[in-house]
Amino acid sequence: MSQQRKLSTANRKELTESFNKYDNNKNGYLEESELMRLFKNSGYSDEYAQAFIKKFDTNKDNKISYFEFMEACENKKS
Repeated sequence: MSQQRKLSTANRKELTESFNKYDNNKNGYLEESELMRLFKNSGYSDEYAQAFIKKFDTNKDNKISYFEFMEACENKKS
C-alpha cells in the first residue's frame, strides 16, 4: 500500500518555479512540448515525459495542469 507524502515547502516552491519556468505561454498548463523540455533538461528521456503525461493527465487533455503536476510530484515521493 503506497502512502502519499506531503512535499516540503522548499520542494513545493522549487516545483512551482520549475512549472512556471517551462509554462512558456503562461496558460497554467505544461503542454507536451513544454513538459518534454522540462524533463529533458532534468536528465529524463522523451519516453519518460510521455509516460508521465499518460499517467498523470487525469482529464486527458494532453497537457498537465499545475494541480496535476503537483499531485504527480507528491505521489512520486511515496
